[in-house]
Amino acid sequence: DYTSADDLRTFLNKVKEYYPGYTIWLTEFAHAEGDVWKNVNLFNEIYTMLDTEFADLVERYAWFTNRQTWITQGWDLINWGDGSLTAMGEAYKSKPNNYASTWTGGSSSGSSGSSGSGSSGSSSSSDCGIQVCNKDGTGSYWYAVRLSNIPDGYEVNSVAIKDSDMSSWEYCDSSYDYWACGANPTYSAPFDFMITSTSGETIYAYDLISNLNAYSCGTMSSCFGSSSSGSSSTITVTNKDGINSMWYAVRIDGIPDGKWISWVKMKDANHNSWMWGSDSTWFYDWFGDGPYSAPFSFKIKFSDGTYATGYDVISDRNEYSSGTITYDESYIE
Repeated sequence: DYTSADDLRTFLNKVKEYYPGYTIWLTEFAHAEGDVWKNVNLFNEIYTMLDTEFADLVERYAWFTNRQTWITQGWDLINWGDGSLTAMGEAYKSKPNNYASTWTGGSSSGSSGSSGSGSSGSSSSSDCGIQVCNKDGTGSYWYAVRLSNIPDGYEVNSVAIKDSDMSSWEYCDSSYDYWACGANPTYSAPFDFMITSTSGETIYAYDLISNLNAYSCGTMSSCFGSSSSGSSSTITVTNKDGINSMWYAVRIDGIPDGKWISWVKMKDANHNSWMWGSDSTWFYDWFGDGPYSAPFSFKIKFSDGTYATGYDVISDRNEYSSGTITYDESYIE
């Protein structure tokens, strides 16, 4: 149990003094009395310390996790109810063990990211990836998030969301260390995010947070200063021949060079949630949830993690009717 990085620093310096030349694995550390944000901030501080001061000593580390599923602790890595990651779990998952330069028994890997509380902060280029976490108190009638891991030199100017029932972006209000949304009468997961910096750079994430649980998080794979300026192109979605109220299918053309489609989702007038399309080689189709009625909206994910999303793209169910989606390479999950 460590309540500060300084406590651990003292211990590690003693290890280096008494056992020069040796390397260790650091196991089961956490703030036993702290809430989730104290643990997140402590972990981020310790990670930076290990990376900069003890790269020659610590080969691996392991967080102390709660095994009493009937008790919620600040150091929990998962929400016991549904198995989703807590803010602490997201922070732990996001950090690559990239300071283990002495390790020869295997490889270390991980995805970039960080965690904390507040709508601004700092990160190194190796920890790029803004983290979005549900605030405590969030529910179907009031939704709020905290942002962390904002890169050096940037501040957040605006945060906008879409939930499973919304077709347009709703902007949230900045309130102390979180962003609160309240214009929609009810909210339902999953949530999309559009975040804009004070310098005007905008990044996107789709289906980033999958529930309304407090402290559930998602980490964007892009951040300010790292996302490409992006180039725009037009994707055409066309109704296939033979479609009817119970079987709907489309062809998709204009896929950017070097990319392929990972999946396609659709919403129509009768369905508020995105429905997965079946890949039938030359087209994508939907059946079993009909009847299907226009207008039709589409969300397409490409192999590099970018998205093309269009609402009310096709206005009828006639064969060969089509619509277009403007694809911007900066739309990244």
